[in-house]
Amino acid sequence: MAGATAKARKARNAGRKAGRVRAYGSTTTVRPKSVKGGKAQKRIRLIAARNEFESFQLRIQAKRKLKRVRVSLAGPLKGPHGAQIDEDDVTLYRAATYQVKASAGKPRSSRQGAQGLWPDALIPEIDPYYHEDRAAFPMLIKRGGSRLVWGDVFVDRGLPPGTYKGAVKVGSARGLVGRVPIKVIVIDHTMPSTSSLRSAFLNTPPGYVPCRAHWAVDWCYQEADRNWRLAYLYTRAALENRVTIPNLVPGGFDQPPDPAKFREYVLPLIDGDDAGGIAGTAPPRLRGARLTSVVAMWQCIVAGNGCLAEWRRLANNHGFADRFISYVCDEPTLQSQPEYWNDWADCRDNSALARQRFPESKTLVTAWIQNARQAEREKLVAVERDIDLIAPLVNYLANRPGNPQAGNQRPAYNDFLGSSPRKEMWAYTACPQFSCDEFEAPYFDGWPAYAIDQPAPLARAMGWIAHYYRLDGELYHNVSLALRTAWKDQYRWGGNGDGTLFYPGAPKGFRGSPAIGGEHDIPIESMRLKRIRDGREDYELMRAASRSGANGADKVEAALRDALGGRDSAMYSAAISQRKVNKMRCKVMRVLDPVRVPSC
Repeated sequence: MAGATAKARKARNAGRKAGRVRAYGSTTTVRPKSVKGGKAQKRIRLIAARNEFESFQLRIQAKRKLKRVRVSLAGPLKGPHGAQIDEDDVTLYRAATYQVKASAGKPRSSRQGAQGLWPDALIPEIDPYYHEDRAAFPMLIKRGGSRLVWGDVFVDRGLPPGTYKGAVKVGSARGLVGRVPIKVIVIDHTMPSTSSLRSAFLNTPPGYVPCRAHWAVDWCYQEADRNWRLAYLYTRAALENRVTIPNLVPGGFDQPPDPAKFREYVLPLIDGDDAGGIAGTAPPRLRGARLTSVVAMWQCIVAGNGCLAEWRRLANNHGFADRFISYVCDEPTLQSQPEYWNDWADCRDNSALARQRFPESKTLVTAWIQNARQAEREKLVAVERDIDLIAPLVNYLANRPGNPQAGNQRPAYNDFLGSSPRKEMWAYTACPQFSCDEFEAPYFDGWPAYAIDQPAPLARAMGWIAHYYRLDGELYHNVSLALRTAWKDQYRWGGNGDGTLFYPGAPKGFRGSPAIGGEHDIPIESMRLKRIRDGREDYELMRAASRSGANGADKVEAALRDALGGRDSAMYSAAISQRKVNKMRCKVMRVLDPVRVPSC
């Protein structure tokens, strides 16, 4: 009997001896052979509001070859008075890697990057759309190698506050590799499903891109249901990550949407009444979440085919005219250009057309206020008449010393914003945050950015920046720029991944993309998109704490200043450690629930 017991114990320990499991925070950069920005932990500890996602990472290292590695929750996380976080509310993903390789035409994005493998694509164990079993597990880990697993814990809005405990198991053919305790402290605060920070994460080129990426075809038609199903899935996926894709409908930018298909596939996301069932999907977790913007590009504004008039009819009939944006011009220059969208006279003319064809919509211009006022002095534009929503590049909102618009420029926008309740100020990040080419310099360190091979906090930072600089929203130029080649090559404009936040998820794979399993095509979220979501959730907590009284605004201000520094330099000081992220969140959450967050 004793011999049998010893033999069983030896078998149980075989897995533990063959591998090691360590936990990391979601804003730590964990690569196959290096970790930056955070320390390994033997347990997972999260603090979350109700209706919030909180995430963790598990790094599984193989001392010996590990076959059939699976990661699972040991059971529901048990909390006060019989309440629990169900296993269905914890989504586990296998993180697939993207290779940065200069010899393959994909050099590092900046000096903060590096060649080699970077985790980014997140293949779910069970997808949140169809609840189908996907190909995340089992995994093979070669001796000396490692794999990364991402976990999303969703805290349902009906859960009572308190502490919830459980464990995550990592098993293999050799036996149990590790068991990681997990504790989630749920504070007495409920986060809204619809983001208070408006956004427009554009899809350019037009909405045919997902169709072409998933089915390797060149011709996609607006009337095809399968194209609209993808439009719905990508828009919903972004919405569950608290950002809005405002124009992901099949068709060219100068074409109005098919009204019947639009009502079937997109309108429920605009209205916030998606209860599931669309294209056979399950209900979203963020109940009632709705798009914060709908955008028509300048091609639609100037088209003579009634494009903008049709959008106006749909918007007024369905009650989203107050969220509609006419994107009249982009990064205009003071010199006349042959195109019809990129000098200040174009802004003036396109704005006039938008006011004529859809007067309820707001006009958007990507520019900084000083340049807009200069154009006004040269009688090229009338700022208050022609612009409702101004969106500067982050560099021009608070630049480094010795550069144009150095220091905090936010006060320069106050007169514009105070001129009418219609006025808004957004901001955007793009390739200038890593130079737009292969030039490397210290200037490009620390800006909010969405390249794959940059420090993890940079993808999360726009939520912090938006609150600190009192922004109304964020513009982003693209979510699907390199979708067709995303698994292999996302290098564009000097960066890897900028403009591509998804991967095409095909059940059987094709053209170098992996088979993700299941029966339906789905969007595969990037790790960067999850961090963008986390930043918006930070924003919601900061907003709520600032409005809570008891000096909440001062305490949030102090938390941001301690983490990022003053506003003159905070914009390019976002590459903070996991410890600083945790401390900043803790201070903010303590304002909302000092009972469950007594100290930081």
